[in-house]
Amino acid sequence: MMRYLTGILLICFNVLTFPDARAIERKDQEPSALFSAMYDFNVCDYCGLVSAEVYDGYRREIRSMIATGNLPDEYVHKTEVRAMAAVEEEYMNRGLGGFRLWCRMDGKAAVERFVAYRAQILREGDGSER
Repeated sequence: MMRYLTGILLICFNVLTFPDARAIERKDQEPSALFSAMYDFNVCDYCGLVSAEVYDGYRREIRSMIATGNLPDEYVHKTEVRAMAAVEEEYMNRGLGGFRLWCRMDGKAAVERFVAYRAQILREGDGSER
């Protein structure tokens, strides 16, 4: 029930606060890499798949994207809100039990993404402890 109410509030907040949400997308209308990472992490969260390794890989990837793209805080915040709202909407569209396949497919792929990213960065040595 709490997740449902949180999702409704996020969607309302997104619609009311960011009517120009499409402006966040790249000109070719593809979701940004930042949006994709944030969306994937939220799928992991909804599916109960967040581990220390997943979270660390996600944080490392996000920090790299923000630094490389020199992304402003407002863009990052709007993208995060949109990603959370998109995951909530997708979860609600799945129906009773329909999210199980979503978690097995998309959730598992998202976990693999962040764990692989983390492993690659640790192999290459990114100069930070965590």
